[in-house]
Amino acid sequence: MTWVIHVNTAAGPLKVHRSDANLETVELHRTSATRGEAPTPYLSKSEINCLLWSARGKTSFEISKILSLSEHTINHYFLALASKLSATNRTHAVAKALKLGIITPEQVF
Repeated sequence: MTWVIHVNTAAGPLKVHRSDANLETVELHRTSATRGEAPTPYLSKSEINCLLWSARGKTSFEISKILSLSEHTINHYFLALASKLSATNRTHAVAKALKLGIITPEQVF
């Protein structure tokens, strides 16, 4: 079973999805403010963490040590991020995430 909470924030509407199957996984989705815009893709908490650490200049190896995950897992997250954000590389993914409001400059610095 999955439930959804709709929250209005200063940056726009926000949906929080949670599945009972895995309570550790929370996916955030910022909805589009105007009609006709493509919705922001769902990103896992781990994918957002990878984006933030990459925006801070960390390599996959460094991120893997910080998050206590394998470097392979981190690279898998970046492949998923590139696909979800239609990005060509991790720098492009970070730029798109900033533009879409998935991460903010305040979170990076």
